[in-house]
Formats: sequence, structure tokens, C-alpha cells
Amino acid sequence: MMSNTARVFAVALLAGAFAAGPALAITAGDVMDKMNSDQRSSFLSGAVDMASHLYAIDGNRTKGECALDWYFRTEGSLREVHTFFDAHKDKDAVGLLSILINRHCGK
Repeated sequence: MMSNTARVFAVALLAGAFAAGPALAITAGDVMDKMNSDQRSSFLSGAVDMASHLYAIDGNRTKGECALDWYFRTEGSLREVHTFFDAHKDKDAVGLLSILINRHCGK
């Protein structure tokens, strides 16, 4: 089950990604198979940054900072995301990032 923050995170990300069209979930397969490396990097970095911001404004600044530290400063984090996304290509990309952030930073 997704937390309220994760739901807000997902809606905000999708609203920005599809502002001119219907809200459709971006799957891990879309990220891994349809985006080039620059697009994938921008999407993932933006999603983690957005999650960090939303955790902070939801009152959990520690988790927000942890998300940034994990993704941007921990060796192997990008490889972990890619492996996880490749294993769950039919799942929502933002939801999968939320799972990884929870694993590293708590719920």
C-alpha cells in the first residue's frame, strides 16, 4: 500500500509528465526500454528529487534527505534502480522508486 506522500508524489510526477494528455502511469519498462540514457537519468533524478521535496513538506525532512543521499551519493544506487526496474517492468516506475526509498530510508 502506498503512503499518502507516495500517492501525491505519483500524481505530481504524472501531472507534469502528461500535462497535455491523459494521466497514464509510466512503467519501469517505459523507463528502461523507451527512454535513452539521458531521458532515463533525467526522469529518475527528477523523481527522486520530487520525492525528497514531498517527504520534506509532509513533515519528514529526514526521509527526504535520506532519499537524496541514497540516490545521488551512494555507490551502486543507479545499478540497484535499473536492476529493480528490469525485474518489474510492468509496474509503476514511481511506485517502485517509493519502494526502494522505503527500503533505504524507512517508511
